[in-house]
Amino acid sequence: MDALSSLRLILFGTPEILVEDTPIEVDTRKAIALLAYLAVKKQPISRDVLCNVLWTDYDQQSASASLRRTLSVAYKALQRNWLEIERTRTGLSQAPDVWVDVNRFRELVQTTQHHQHPNGICATCYARLCEAVELYRDDFLAGFNLRDGSNFEEWQSFESESLRHDLNFVYAGIIEWHTHQQDFEVAIAFAKRWVQMDEFYEKAQHMLIQLYAQAGQRPLALQTYENFRLKLEQELDIAPLPETTDLYERILEGHFQVLEHPMSKMQSFPMTHNLPAIGRSFIGRTKQLTALTTLLQDPTCRLLTIVGPGGMGKTRLALKVAEKQLDRFADGVFFVEVQSPVTAESLIGQIASTIQHTFLHDTTSERSLKDYLQDKQVLLVLDGFEIALEQSEVLVSLLHAAPAVKMLVTSQVPVDSVEEWQFPLHGLEVEETVDFFATYSKRVLANQTFDTQLVTPLHEILGGVPLAVELAIGWLNVLSFEELQTEILHNLGVLQATRQDMPARHANLNALFSYLWSLLTPELMAMLQKLTIFEGGFERQAAQTVTKISLPALSALLQRALLVNQAGRYRMLNPLRAFILETYTPEPDIQRRHSLYYGDWIRRQVIHGRDQKKILQAITIELPNILTGWQWAIQHYLLDTIIHYSRNLFSFFEVQGRFEEALPHFEKAVQAFQRSTLYYHSEAYGLLLANQGSLLAHQGNFGAAHQLFKESLAIFTGGNHWREVGQVLNYLGLIAMMRGQYTEANAYFDESLAIYQELADELGIAKVLNNIGILLNRQAKYQEAILHLGQALQIYRQIGDERLLAYTQNNMANALVGLGKLEEAIPFYQESYEHKLNLDDEWGVACALINLGDIAHQKDRNSQAQELFQDCLQICRRIGKKDGMVSSLKNLAMIARHEQQLETANSYLREALYLASQVEIPSLLLEVLLELATLHVKEHRDQAIRLLQIVASDKRARVNMQSAAVELLKGMGLEPTKTADTLEKVLEELDPLNLPSDPILAYLVM
Repeated sequence: MDALSSLRLILFGTPEILVEDTPIEVDTRKAIALLAYLAVKKQPISRDVLCNVLWTDYDQQSASASLRRTLSVAYKALQRNWLEIERTRTGLSQAPDVWVDVNRFRELVQTTQHHQHPNGICATCYARLCEAVELYRDDFLAGFNLRDGSNFEEWQSFESESLRHDLNFVYAGIIEWHTHQQDFEVAIAFAKRWVQMDEFYEKAQHMLIQLYAQAGQRPLALQTYENFRLKLEQELDIAPLPETTDLYERILEGHFQVLEHPMSKMQSFPMTHNLPAIGRSFIGRTKQLTALTTLLQDPTCRLLTIVGPGGMGKTRLALKVAEKQLDRFADGVFFVEVQSPVTAESLIGQIASTIQHTFLHDTTSERSLKDYLQDKQVLLVLDGFEIALEQSEVLVSLLHAAPAVKMLVTSQVPVDSVEEWQFPLHGLEVEETVDFFATYSKRVLANQTFDTQLVTPLHEILGGVPLAVELAIGWLNVLSFEELQTEILHNLGVLQATRQDMPARHANLNALFSYLWSLLTPELMAMLQKLTIFEGGFERQAAQTVTKISLPALSALLQRALLVNQAGRYRMLNPLRAFILETYTPEPDIQRRHSLYYGDWIRRQVIHGRDQKKILQAITIELPNILTGWQWAIQHYLLDTIIHYSRNLFSFFEVQGRFEEALPHFEKAVQAFQRSTLYYHSEAYGLLLANQGSLLAHQGNFGAAHQLFKESLAIFTGGNHWREVGQVLNYLGLIAMMRGQYTEANAYFDESLAIYQELADELGIAKVLNNIGILLNRQAKYQEAILHLGQALQIYRQIGDERLLAYTQNNMANALVGLGKLEEAIPFYQESYEHKLNLDDEWGVACALINLGDIAHQKDRNSQAQELFQDCLQICRRIGKKDGMVSSLKNLAMIARHEQQLETANSYLREALYLASQVEIPSLLLEVLLELATLHVKEHRDQAIRLLQIVASDKRARVNMQSAAVELLKGMGLEPTKTADTLEKVLEELDPLNLPSDPILAYLVM
């Protein structure tokens, strides 16, 4: 250990963190867990992975927030050193001044293991083992746990077990050294320490008994056995292994012979094996390793099959599991690579040859192998057994003859024996794929780094298939992540080896799937083809309705790991689906049933109700299927089905603020109807027009939206679709209001409200009341606004619509702020924000952040306000909401102005003015001009006065804006006057082809 280490982490036992050998306090257990995880991983870890490990049961947003706080705690505790925090990844420095006891322990063990010792442990390795055993003061993070980090605890358990395994090697090596030196007293002392670490570890007990006998202490040897036997019987209800009992009986009868080199010849548990080296870093599969290890410990599990398509990493996983079994099977662990052609005789010969058994001349090979194995403790790893399925009875026969033998099999098809325990192996988890990229991309990217967020879409396309991931990584020296994603989607064949040393069977993903295809029955082939109609997974009822799949066929596909069942939802590997679709197109009848099924499914979802979040989550999961079914319905003009889809699909996108994403879908649908005049006057077409208009209105494109609404209104009125008429009138009122045409807006709202009241449509009534409240707020009629908004709130609470309730709470708070009742407004803002956050409504969250920022600014908390406005701007950029961007930028400029950061304020206003000129919201542009004038009221007085006069005289400006402009003018000794200048004239001057000479505006033009 380097005494000069600046940072030391002690992770054996209760964790300790020392800086310059002085223990430091870390405020939270999560921070300690974070540092421990990063220290052992020894590489930067993505934030998504850290969230999943440390905050297993949290939603992503809460976990991310908790991670940020924990990183801050850890960073401060480490005196702002050693933690390498990037935007997407975090790691612990691997500099020489960082020392971790666990890492040092493993380094000592691995160095000793890799050093050849033909004549016993050497002095150098003995010194390493002594250092290692002193480091292991207790189990890994003993007594340390996290209340809500089950994935961390699972990782901790796995690491602890792995380190225990290494400790067994350390004790065995130290004891071997002292026994060779005939120093039995010290050897016995270490053996006793070994036993104290785990009283039930039989190898340690066996060695202690033998050492006592070697040292001539026969009574202690016999007593140690008896104590161990009684403990096993009383606490575990089992007997010692035959080898230990045989040793005891030989000592008891005086037949135990002292050996010259006892440790090399003693009857113990030799780690006999022929396991090939895995050769590459083993990444992920922690859960599978633990599960398979646990299953092999079950006495009734004798034949365990890892089942899955080629390329899943079955062989590597089996080898890793087998490595962990080396000290559990007294007579060895053997790897048998099944070779074709396979007969019963050849299979027996392969097994016998692997375990180095020679057949007797006077018996059959099968009988001879059974006789040899009948008293042996052996684990056989049989790899690639799908070519030997017809000989599965050979395995069963051997298991019946040899009760202590177990078999771990890898196969693309289940062995299908009554003795078999099946373990379907599916794709990697996304965080494992990220780790895979982080490790293997170094081969092609050298020292370059990549954004781990780019891996997620590739993970989905590749289905987490390890071979597919590895093949994809091989192209990163030629293609970017985005280009690689496009190439794979276009042609699965691009996933072929670029390295010469890649095994032939792993050289091409298509070849793997072709081989898998040849193993399927015609019925299973047909079922897989039909199931390709589903995108993003499906539920059993959907599969049975659409494809008519039988339960036995579904079960067979699950057994082969061709489907994965995740809490009742089934999913096919994306690469396998792509492989099938290269030569297969779903039949029209299946496409029709699929479209009708999901049209009916989405029709039955009540979005505006008490289970809103649950319904939104369900639609999000089914969205790929919904869009596929909707597009087919549009292509074939299934009018009723289109109506079923359109209403709730539009509501889904609107509720979540996903306007930019939704618009292309509805534009294409409208275009499809425009190509066939036969359906021009259908309700379906009117609904699509109205939906497209609504989305355009949300993006500030009011002219186009107004035209679409007028067209849809003519269709709905002619067909007596009054609920739809009320909805369109409500939207026309919103457009008029946003344009500053308040009288016209009021007329539309009144007409819409009358229709909804006639229909007794509570939801429609509440929507209009809310919009009237917004209109009254804009006119500074706050008391009237509160009355209308209060009625809307009451209805929303009765209905249980969380989103609309949140928006109305926001508007109620605005009214209270207008009346100067700031403290009364805050709870409304806060509750509104929490509702929107709960629903993942990004636009709603953005609106709430703007208002909370305004409150913070009014309370002189400018730093907090700035952070809130920045968060809002980030959301609006992501969802393409230009009006939200303008408001955020204008407010950030206001904060910068208050902080005397004039150049920064100018920069914000420059972008705000450019964006405001692109949306048809006059009041918003006037807001920006008001802030611009306020910023330059001293430096550019004449230009500022010009802008203030425009704001003060334009009736489309909100009342509070006009009042602010008047106050500024009066402060300069001026009165507001009618001016020939207009907002439209300012817009003309902003034309990039006609740059204004005005020093303020010229600076702002993009």
